[in-house]
Amino acid sequence: MQFVLRRLDNAVGRRRSMIDDLTAELGISERSLRRRCHEVFGYGARTLDRILRFQRFLQQVRATTPCSLAWLAAEAGYADQAHMTREVRDMSGLTPAAVVRQFKGPLAVSFNTGAVRTPYLPRMEVEHVHDDGKDRSSIC
Repeated sequence: MQFVLRRLDNAVGRRRSMIDDLTAELGISERSLRRRCHEVFGYGARTLDRILRFQRFLQQVRATTPCSLAWLAAEAGYADQAHMTREVRDMSGLTPAAVVRQFKGPLAVSFNTGAVRTPYLPRMEVEHVHDDGKDRSSIC
């Protein structure tokens, strides 16, 4: 499985499906590859491929000052910018531009959590009973 991981991780800029190449090289069916990957990684080879591509995207964002989102897409191994946008949004819940802003922006922007909506939590009364048996209720 280390071979599979290395091959998928080094598969930037490929034209054909790496999964097809792997099954041919290993002499196993795609189902067998998926089953073995699921046993080792917890998900199939295609999902592993998506995760590794997303990690390459994050590494590029951290390591360089990207010229454009299209450049980032090409460097990370996405087919095009639209493909990157869909997968980054699926993986992180943010657009690629928002991810870049989070990593490259000033400190105030990098801690901006406006993109993540948290549900309204009503104030609740919490009961605290200490060893002395006294009730010390508070508002959270």
